[in-house]
Amino acid sequence: MRVIATADLGGLGAREGPAIAYQWDLLSQLPPFLPGLALLLLLLLKRNRSLQALWIAAPLALFPAATWAFWADLPIPADMAGGIFDILFGLGAVWLLSPYLKARRGFITFLGMLATMEFFTLFSLLVGKHWDPNSGPADMLMLMSISGLLFTLVLNLAGWSCRGRFGWRRLSLWLLFWIMAVWLVFFTLMSLWHRPGPLLEMATALLSAAAMSLGFLLPFLLLSFTNAFYRERLKELLRLADAAPPSAAQPPAA
Repeated sequence: MRVIATADLGGLGAREGPAIAYQWDLLSQLPPFLPGLALLLLLLLKRNRSLQALWIAAPLALFPAATWAFWADLPIPADMAGGIFDILFGLGAVWLLSPYLKARRGFITFLGMLATMEFFTLFSLLVGKHWDPNSGPADMLMLMSISGLLFTLVLNLAGWSCRGRFGWRRLSLWLLFWIMAVWLVFFTLMSLWHRPGPLLEMATALLSAAAMSLGFLLPFLLLSFTNAFYRERLKELLRLADAAPPSAAQPPAA
């Protein structure tokens, strides 16, 4: 779009001023609070009409609080900070919609989680325009899509590895294992596709990516481990049950 100011100045100057180019798109007209409003609307669902469901705000508010506290010491680029919010919105949506995502077949559950994660993450990204203006949205869209796939994959693999038994230690260790394994596969494929870099730098990047991934999941895991409402939802979504208590020893026969 080109904007030109016009005015009849008589002999004082030209009638039309210089043209100003303006890039207009539909996304620029969307209010930035739409992703948060979308999560609030999920609270209206029947199985979310409980005060316990409001605890989802705790992990969502943890990153803004930490950012505000340590911003001066650990400055985060605006596009990266926005990307973190996008991932948190995606995970929050999965936690809120978990009762509706479970299906008889695990693969259908996986697809439902993936679709939810991708939709809310990319919706938040596009509305907030959280990307570097110089590079454009393509790289950020790809990064967010890969992140959504990674989180969905590791959650389902960890649940499958627990063999139907729930325990916060067991689930946490399996999540850590699968996060490391998935990132290792990703870095290996990237090394085969491109020329591999120095081993130490690649190992550092692998550990950093795994630590960041675990950091995203940790607030939601803590919520599920400490809150009975969300703990039951996580167990239902990943098909886990509490370990059976050890049976009491039979008294010796007389």
